[in-house]
Amino acid sequence: ALAVMPEGFIKGDSSIYDLIQPDMFDGFIVYPGTFQMPEQQERFLTRLRDEYKKPVYCLERPKKGFTTIPFKEAEGIAMLVNHLADVHKATKIEYISCEMDTPGRQKELEGFFLEALKTKRLYITDHSIHYGTFNVGNEALIVKEVLEQEGGLPEAIICGNTESVSGLICAFEENGIQVPRDIMICGYNLDFDETLNGTTCTTVFRNPARMATIAARSLINEILGEKRYPTESDEVECLLVPKATCGCEFYALG
Repeated sequence: ALAVMPEGFIKGDSSIYDLIQPDMFDGFIVYPGTFQMPEQQERFLTRLRDEYKKPVYCLERPKKGFTTIPFKEAEGIAMLVNHLADVHKATKIEYISCEMDTPGRQKELEGFFLEALKTKRLYITDHSIHYGTFNVGNEALIVKEVLEQEGGLPEAIICGNTESVSGLICAFEENGIQVPRDIMICGYNLDFDETLNGTTCTTVFRNPARMATIAARSLINEILGEKRYPTESDEVECLLVPKATCGCEFYALG
């Protein structure tokens, strides 16, 4: 989606970052996942690293050597695998790995998925991981790959981002495959609690508010030079959200 944005729109939308005067602030909390323009993100974070000498905290993913407050990614993916295996008795689960701004983090998530399979003693094959993107419209290519692979259809697929689940459902249904009757599909990175009640997608809710609270308390303590405010664990708990796409709730998904 970002690739088709007009250049003028990108320039105008990102100009706000050029107006920020870092020296006017005692510290920064940066959430890289909310930057939708990689080049502008890179420029701003490089500027903070090279010119700003006060504390900077990152949420979720490490950047430029800044202190990072992460999610419990491994726990979140394991929650999905355990739910599919224990509640729905799935033995063949596959994962769609989506492109990310840091290839190392993409590989890390793939490793967490494979480790979760090993822990549950589930099948691991050459087709356990498929590769997709965050761009809407590529789901049909992934479904085609899944349908043509040796060994047939998996019982469940975990998608590296929740946004692609609806496209996968449509692509499967165009091939006569119903969710969750014929295959279960789960998302992963639901970050907005207001969508919890409305979503029909089985996913893991990751709470940015708790993560930001930890970062804010840590940042203030560092600015003050004392531990005035208690901080929780450096990692934030995840919450499993079982919904219609695995069969735990009943909606018309078409």
